[in-house]
Amino acid sequence: MHVLAHEGNSDVTVIHACMNPSGEVRIVAAESDDCRLQETAHHWDIEGTQGEKVVVDESAVNSLSFRYVSVPCPTGKVPIGGGAQIASSGGGIFNSSDFVIALTVNNIGVVNNWEAAALEMGNMPGDWKLIVKAICATVVN
Repeated sequence: MHVLAHEGNSDVTVIHACMNPSGEVRIVAAESDDCRLQETAHHWDIEGTQGEKVVVDESAVNSLSFRYVSVPCPTGKVPIGGGAQIASSGGGIFNSSDFVIALTVNNIGVVNNWEAAALEMGNMPGDWKLIVKAICATVVN
């Protein structure tokens, strides 16, 4: 006997799937799709992100050896990822072979910000800057 995967539930905010006895899940899109023999229908609320926005900030361009940038997300959004890079005074991105800089990125303990820090580990000639990008979104439960 086959069971309709949607079991009369056509809610588009729900994930519809069929699960076999070994626990393998098959996502079902069409309302008319059947679960296969020995599969049972399952439904989950969709959780995830909405309205992703990339926010960018950068440090001053100079020859100081330490940089720190904290990028705040807009109100109602939280960081779900991000990154950082080192650039020259002209805006070109440095290769790791150009010079050594220790770079760290995180948002631990800073709920609404994405942070990065960079420390020049040698005598790098010229000015440079730290560019930080935060990917911010509204998280839906």
